[in-house]
Amino acid sequence: MKDKNMPVSNLYTSVVAVLMLLIASKVLTLRLSQVISHNAYFLNDWKIFSVLFIFLLLGGFLSKGTKHVSMREFLLVSFALLIFSTQWWVTINSSGIANKETVIQILLRYYGVYLICLIILLKLNNINLRLLLNIVIIFIFINSLLGICQFIFRDPIVETIYNGEPIVNSIYYLSGVSSSYTWLYDLGAQVRAFGLVDSGLTLGLLVVFALSISFSNFSYLKEGMKVGEVNRAKFIFTIVTIIVLVTSLYMTLTRNMYLTFANLLLYYFLFTVFKQQGVKVIKIVFLIEWIAGLFYVFLSNSLYEMLSRVFPNLNIETFNSRVQTYSRLADLNTSNTLLSNLFGRGIMPSEDWVIDNDILSIVSHIGILPYIMMQIILIWIIFKGLNYMSSKSTTEPNSYYIRGLIIFLMTYPMAATLNYVSYIYFWVALITSFLLFNKDVRNEENSLIKH
Repeated sequence: MKDKNMPVSNLYTSVVAVLMLLIASKVLTLRLSQVISHNAYFLNDWKIFSVLFIFLLLGGFLSKGTKHVSMREFLLVSFALLIFSTQWWVTINSSGIANKETVIQILLRYYGVYLICLIILLKLNNINLRLLLNIVIIFIFINSLLGICQFIFRDPIVETIYNGEPIVNSIYYLSGVSSSYTWLYDLGAQVRAFGLVDSGLTLGLLVVFALSISFSNFSYLKEGMKVGEVNRAKFIFTIVTIIVLVTSLYMTLTRNMYLTFANLLLYYFLFTVFKQQGVKVIKIVFLIEWIAGLFYVFLSNSLYEMLSRVFPNLNIETFNSRVQTYSRLADLNTSNTLLSNLFGRGIMPSEDWVIDNDILSIVSHIGILPYIMMQIILIWIIFKGLNYMSSKSTTEPNSYYIRGLIIFLMTYPMAATLNYVSYIYFWVALITSFLLFNKDVRNEENSLIKH
């Protein structure tokens, strides 16, 4: 029966993977829109999100078997929907905000949260996670190769301007200065590796994600080779993939991604060295980094002054611009009403507001309560995955998928400190939820409890 349903499951998985990749790839979406229609924005995020939502909804209804939702899951989803519904209501009834446009922006910017809640309730079992990850990794690998060419040949290769305005973000880099416009390129700027996505940052995040999956797969293949169960060619191909990904990561010229990759390596090192206690150790490290990320927002100004005194010749002007924006937002929030602090002022990143910090970007947009709810969901997924990894019965193959997914998600506090990155981390959290809230995984967890 399982074999009979496999082609349908693979087709369904492929469609979901393509829709998710279209959301992540701005340049590709624009090019496809031009092929389908004369309107370059024909395939906008709203249409793609709507189709993805309908597909997941249908997949949930067509999934066989009973769907048990625990009280904890029900309460989590209920509180999340209540808080975001209240936020929409506050936005609609607020004066001075473009109500309709702002609500649509909120729906699109935080689509991962709503879809994760949907997956928790539906318990999909018709997603082939191995196929989904293969499609995603191949996409990232192709983008990495394209990014390497963009950097080496100093040529964006793909279209970056539409109607006189850039459709990418800060792909030109020269002496600490970044821009989306060609004037910096004309001055001799380097071209960041960005592939078909909107920036070097986005490609960097996707590459770090792909590296996490590749490292986990490398461990799986290494164990298999010891007992002669794995083809040596697969092992070599994985090594080549890692080399290409690391090369493209360097060529994004994004310091935050270098730090995030180093953080990923730290987690894998700790997990490997401490073995059975590895999960407990990386849990502690994650919580320390998460708390440090909160303190960074409040202490960034003092940190900048200290660095300026200790390293007077260090080029940290980009850090200075971040600190100035943090101060502006802090001044704005102190003058706000309690309601706007709790549910935001609808401030989106723009030329006036370059908000390179995840906490401030989300809080200034939708407020403190939705931000807290997002963090609860993300941390819950991470800890649920870590608990699954620590089980002695989950040696293969799901534990290796979950390890790659979860350890990447654990780099969030580091990456979120210097950029807005939730759009990728909740995208990966959605992929993780396909596995963690799968009916088969739940049955395996229940059998572990019984034994």
